Amino acid sequence: MRRKERGSLTVGKLADFVVLSRDILRAAPQDIPGTIAETVVVGGDIVHQR
Repeated sequence: MRRKERGSLTVGKLADFVVLSRDILRAAPQDIPGTIAETVVVGGDIVHQR
């Protein structure tokens, strides 16, 4: 792994992450399946945006 490019959310580094419509760690279990991916970023590029 290239630590200079990956490993944290920092300007200039690549990132894979998802922005969800709710905090699934605090949501009621029955509400989790209705969670929507608002934004998906892969390698620093937005690949999906609602």
